[in-house]
Amino acid sequence: MAVPKKKVSLRRRRIRRSITSSILQLIACKACGSMKKLHYACKNCGVK
Repeated sequence: MAVPKKKVSLRRRRIRRSITSSILQLIACKACGSMKKLHYACKNCGVK
């Protein structure tokens, strides 16, 4: 079984996990119809 020899630093761990966050999930805003990030407020109208 593979066991790490040394502790993985926060920087290394975050770099490894950042690959999945680069994939943007865009949805259409319900109020104005423009594209916005999931779980974020719309930049055009401000509706969440």
